[in-house]
Amino acid sequence: LEEFDAGKWLELPLAYFHNICSWEKMNFLDNNRFREAIKKSWVFSGHDSRVKNLQLLLDNNLGYLFFKEIERTKIHLTQHDTAVLDFDNSGIHITEEITLAAFENEIIHQNLGKIENYLNEFLEKQQCDLAAVHSVFLTGGTSYIRPLQDVFKRKFGSSKIKSGDNFNSVALGLAYSYLNLK
Repeated sequence: LEEFDAGKWLELPLAYFHNICSWEKMNFLDNNRFREAIKKSWVFSGHDSRVKNLQLLLDNNLGYLFFKEIERTKIHLTQHDTAVLDFDNSGIHITEEITLAAFENEIIHQNLGKIENYLNEFLEKQQCDLAAVHSVFLTGGTSYIRPLQDVFKRKFGSSKIKSGDNFNSVALGLAYSYLNLK
């Protein structure tokens, strides 16, 4: 640390942000080696507030609460064109307006592309005549995401898109599958 030139701040490792963006990866951040790396990054980044927020998030075991706020924001975007992510806990203060366009173009764009590519490949492999499809049933909480609905509406037409009990239907479908396997 003594030889470090304070005028040359280091960029933060992208792994920090990739890992906090995924609930299932969040637990991998909670180890001594990673915490030590975060402490060093705090210094070498010029006391970047993002690093401090990550440190506080881990130290105070706030991952679940943070993801609940992210989920609340996403749900709000299913009905509105803007939402505010507002997280204020244990010294972490994040208030950020997110537009539906930014959510689509900056956050979920790659996943939307993967879903659309998979859908196209599936339909082609099955030699599916789109005119013969009478309805498309979307299920699960993710199916409420308007950009995802738009993918299916473009492909099949709005009148064919149906949904039901989106939150319980996935669990019910899994239960039926489990019972049919026995």
